[in-house]
Amino acid sequence: MPNKPNGRQSLNISNGKVSHLLLKRKINFPLVANPAAPNPGEIIGATCKDDDNDFYFTATVVAQPPNQKRLALRIISGLPGGGGDPTDGLLAITLQIFTGAGNPPDPVPVADAPVEYISDPGAP
Repeated sequence: MPNKPNGRQSLNISNGKVSHLLLKRKINFPLVANPAAPNPGEIIGATCKDDDNDFYFTATVVAQPPNQKRLALRIISGLPGGGGDPTDGLLAITLQIFTGAGNPPDPVPVADAPVEYISDPGAP
């Protein structure tokens, strides 16, 4: 059996630092909404939670036109200060789909991504 490497994403967990995560799948993702005028069925946001270490990341969805099979997330660490830094975890990613004005968004889980963490407060 050939050696097939498994890719893992790395995220900077220093508070306030930005990382990017690329999601790919075989079927198209919904369109990313224009924040000023979203249409039902479009992505208006995402949540990212580390289920292993119990903390959230602030995530912004970034479309990857013209390919709807890829979607990027701009992630800002929300790890509280103090304690030791985790070295890895499982990131549960859920897209928020617009369902209409005045209605709560429809959460659609898309991935559980294994990630490795880097703690580098001096990084850009």
